Amino acid sequence: MLRAAIAHEYRIRMLSSPTTHETISVLFRGFKNAHPHERQARLPITEEILTKMCAQLYQPIHGRDGLLASVVLWRTIWRICLEYHTLGRFSDIVKLKRQDVIYESSPSPHLKIIFKGGKNDQYSEGSERVVAAHPDSQSCPVKLTINYFQFLGPSYVGYLVPSCTPQNKPNPEPYPTVELSVI
Repeated sequence: MLRAAIAHEYRIRMLSSPTTHETISVLFRGFKNAHPHERQARLPITEEILTKMCAQLYQPIHGRDGLLASVVLWRTIWRICLEYHTLGRFSDIVKLKRQDVIYESSPSPHLKIIFKGGKNDQYSEGSERVVAAHPDSQSCPVKLTINYFQFLGPSYVGYLVPSCTPQNKPNPEPYPTVELSVI
């Protein structure tokens, strides 16, 4: 069919019929110049996926506010939820400490998140992002953050994603060591 279309084009322009070699070269030139098929961008995470993740966290076996869930489950869901709602990078979320996330209840419940030293922060000024509460949503970032702070406890002051420090070093808080006695 393409060969017939090329022959027809030659006839319209009153050129002599193309040889097989010319037809093939014209076809390849056409394929090379054709616009590539544009793919639709797919988001890596959607509101539906976030809702399912939060449903996993708030199962009855984890308690009313998910306070009996594991640290891994909490930090993963909280980090992904914050990345989604702030459009932040993994490296930005990992650098957050408790003092960088501020809950304010007036005029409406929201979080102020202060990002410092990000990839695009050329002058080390930092940036502040405000995340509003979605009271009807199960994946509300404000409610999730309040519950996460309860899970971590009032005395916790370290990174909010505990085992992921930004410098790729072990956590500054040492793990408890067990001394072995020799008999």
